[in-house]
Parts: sequence; structure tokens; C-alpha cells
Amino acid sequence: MFNFFERRTSTPFIGFSPCKGAAAFVVAITQLEIFARHFCPGVDIEDHSGDIDSSWAVNGKPGDTMPAELRTFCATRPRLRVVPKPPYSPALNRAELPQQRLKVFILMNSVRACLSFRCICELARGAWFQLLHQRVPHSREKVLRENTRAVALQLLHGVKDPKRLVASNMLGFPGQFGFAFAEDGKPGRLQRRTRLLRPS
Repeated sequence: MFNFFERRTSTPFIGFSPCKGAAAFVVAITQLEIFARHFCPGVDIEDHSGDIDSSWAVNGKPGDTMPAELRTFCATRPRLRVVPKPPYSPALNRAELPQQRLKVFILMNSVRACLSFRCICELARGAWFQLLHQRVPHSREKVLRENTRAVALQLLHGVKDPKRLVASNMLGFPGQFGFAFAEDGKPGRLQRRTRLLRPS
């Protein structure tokens, strides 16, 4: 898994891959670009910074630490910069704290759903969804206090009519019971307007 977080809102994105390496990282960044275009049309990813990792940083000349696959990919995107940072340095890499929050949500989903870490991808997808559509009540940014991360990301990038999550299609964490609206339900005939959804 490759975890990405937008710098200002900590909006998450997870690139799933069965292996790790420069080629897989290029595929993950391509998926990230599709995700970004969906929420913020016309906005390009210009900067990627993260812990030093063999997927995007190799020992070499100063200023030339990218693997060949990544260098070729960046050549087609002149505005994209990949900047490796020292590990465990929250002051330099603002993804450290959101990364810890994502791990907590994955663990909580595992406990709630009674699933082992063999289901790590499903647990991570649930955590990604939860973080994406969560408000940040103690944020310094008013837009984050009043909107979810997904909506705040769009508003900060000039999207006038942001895509909002509709409650009727909201998904819970893995294993959560939920209720769905029943169109044929009639309270006057003692027919329920909702039906219970049980985890499969």
C-alpha cells in the first residue's frame, strides 16, 4: 500500500499494490492523479514529499536520487517534484500524523469487524473512506471545521459545486450494522420504512 495525504487538508488516498518498488509507485501516483482529477478537475499534483524509501529514492548523486522508472515518469510531468525526507520527522513531513490516524482507524475496523490483518486492504479501504468523509472540528481552518475533508479539498481548490457524500449511499466501517431506506414501507400499514443491513 502507498498512502498519500494532501498537505493542507490531510485528505487521504491509498494506492493498493501487491508489490513494492518504483514501478508500483508510478502506478500509485497515476491512480492518485485520477483521484485528484475526480475531486478537483484541472488541478495537477506538483509536489510529493515523504520518507526516504527505495520505491522513490536510491543512493546516488546528490539531487539525483530517483529510480529510473520514476525519473522517466516525472519527465512526462515537468511540474511534479519528488522530494524524499528523513523518516519520523513530522516537522518536515506532514504526512506522519495523518498516517498514524489512518493506522488507528485500520486497527479499530479490525476490532469492530472481528477481522484479521489478512483483510488489511478491506480494513484500509474502510479507514480511507472514514477519514475522507470526516470533519476536523479542532482545525485552524474554518473550511475543515465546517466540511468534510473531501469537500474542503474541493473548496480550497476553487471547485464551486463540490461533490458531497449523500447519506443514503454512505458506507459504514467493515462489519457495521446499518439501515437502508425501504421505498415500499408504509408506516400507516405498520410497514417499516427502513430495513436492517447485516454484515456479510
